[in-house]
Amino acid sequence: MKVLLSPLGMSPGLLFSALKNVEPNYLVVISSSDGIANLAEVLAAAKYSDKLIVCLVTDPFTFNTDIQQLYAEVLAETELFNDTEWFVNITGGTTALQYYVQRLERQVRELGISTTTIAMVDRRERAEQIADPYVKSDFVVVDVEKNIEKQN
Repeated sequence: MKVLLSPLGMSPGLLFSALKNVEPNYLVVISSSDGIANLAEVLAAAKYSDKLIVCLVTDPFTFNTDIQQLYAEVLAETELFNDTEWFVNITGGTTALQYYVQRLERQVRELGISTTTIAMVDRRERAEQIADPYVKSDFVVVDVEKNIEKQN
C-alpha cells in the first residue's frame, strides 16, 4: 500500500501532481481551513477516491500546532503502518505546513517505516500555473539518505 503525506496550501496543483505521480492508496493532508477549501476540487481533478485523512492546523503561518496531536490523528489509522510505502511531498503550503509534514515523516521513520521524500517541480510560468493548476508536473526525490545510496 502506498501512502502520500502532503501539505495543501493555496496552490492546488502541487497536491494534484503528487497524487498523479505517486498514485497512493491513502492520502494524508496537512492543511488549514483556507487551504482545505481546495481539496475536493484537487481530488476530483486527480480522480482520487481512495482513503483520506485530513489534519488541520489553526494557523498555517506559525508553529503553534501540537505536532503530537497531528501525529495522533495519523496514528489512529493503524493500517497506515502495516506493509506500507510512504511518499512525503514537501512542496505546497506554507513553511509551517511543510515543517509539520517533515516532523510527521521523522516520526514515521522512528517506527521503522521507510519513507521517500519528494518535491514537485512545475517549470511553467507562474501565471500559467495559476490559470491551469491541474497539469501533472515532474517530481524529484530529495531524500538525502536515498540520494547518498544512489551515489555509492
